[in-house]
Amino acid sequence: MGLDRDQYAPCSRNSNADIAELVDHGAEIIVLSRGMQLILQTCPESILWLDKIRVKHHLLETRDGATMYNELVAQGLSVGGLFHSTC
Repeated sequence: MGLDRDQYAPCSRNSNADIAELVDHGAEIIVLSRGMQLILQTCPESILWLDKIRVKHHLLETRDGATMYNELVAQGLSVGGLFHSTC
């Protein structure tokens, strides 16, 4: 039996407030994970806002997002990330 995507509706999006908090704390690049099974979404408004304020962002599967985050940090860049590990 597979996972029912509807059961994850309450946690199905990266929070706009959480994304804004990363920017407020100086993140110049944001890594947003889509979960281990690519269920998590990010509001289109959040992506448009990041584009408008010229903050680079990446939407990736959680493991790929963690790898990207670590690589960017190792380069000395100011990076923020939201990582979802369950769905």
